[in-house]
Amino acid sequence: MDNKDITTLIEILKHKRREDLSSLLKESLSEVEQSTQYGSRWNSVISSFLIFAPLDNYYKLKDLEEKDKKIILDSILEIYPIADGLPEITLMEFRILREEYRNKELATYVGRTVRVFVSYSTEDKKFAGELKQQLEELGLEVFIAHEDINPSSDWQETILNNLKSTDIFMPVMTKNFHVSFWTDQESGIAFGEEKFIMPIAVDGVVPYGFLGKFQAYRQNSENPINVCEIIEAVIKGSPDFSSPLLDSLIKSFANSHTYDSAGSRSTLLLKFTEMTAEQVNEIFRSVLQNGQIYEYRSANKNIKELFKKYKQLLDEKLLERVLDKEELSLKDV
Repeated sequence: MDNKDITTLIEILKHKRREDLSSLLKESLSEVEQSTQYGSRWNSVISSFLIFAPLDNYYKLKDLEEKDKKIILDSILEIYPIADGLPEITLMEFRILREEYRNKELATYVGRTVRVFVSYSTEDKKFAGELKQQLEELGLEVFIAHEDINPSSDWQETILNNLKSTDIFMPVMTKNFHVSFWTDQESGIAFGEEKFIMPIAVDGVVPYGFLGKFQAYRQNSENPINVCEIIEAVIKGSPDFSSPLLDSLIKSFANSHTYDSAGSRSTLLLKFTEMTAEQVNEIFRSVLQNGQIYEYRSANKNIKELFKKYKQLLDEKLLERVLDKEELSLKDV
């Protein structure tokens, strides 16, 4: 029982503009309870997602309308999608959090979340949506206007507020970009606010105007988006973002639900040249808790490199646990 999944669940609900639901999960813990029945995918098991909430919130959660409970369950399935090797969540249950667990100090890594504003023409909605999804999978908070604005909101004010609060402005520069009335305005505001700008130049489109002074990441529309390369370009373009980007990545690394995600995220961790003791300790706590990380050869190789470079920053007790983990084979590193 811990609050790592709850932390992710709260962020997802906030992205869905359901702060009313996310607030009910504060101070809660969760646990995935596996049954003895195999799931529909290879090496998956039918499971329940248990939410342990303080007494007041427990009753509020129990009394939610079915449509709101479904929103929470659907958000849980974004954390645990139906896939090979993952628990297959078919049920969500609310339970009362006992006082001894509520008062226990929780060691959840918070760090800072980097905000990204993706500017694009509506003609490129599919590309922008894929970019948003991949960036969010790496722990970043991403805003794209057509998905993230509540229909009842003053959409111009919402866009302006998100432009002002964003850390990175990422214009998707296709042949459609300059045709859009809003993209040029968004670009001008981002430039005026002195935001870090990382243009995504698609199919040879050359950034123009204010955007012409910024180094662009070049993307062929026929190739899959390589978001890890984009993050590398941001690190090189603005070293000031290295630490908060690393914070975001560490949180997503801890929640790696597949071998591939564990491998790609651990590879990206190696691109950072400096880490704090807190960041290093959180990485290795995640390694010990997540079988997708320590069981996968590619990720395990990267962990060895990280251990070799940063082992002197590990807490004494955590270092002992890491060395005792047979799957990691770090005693001779």
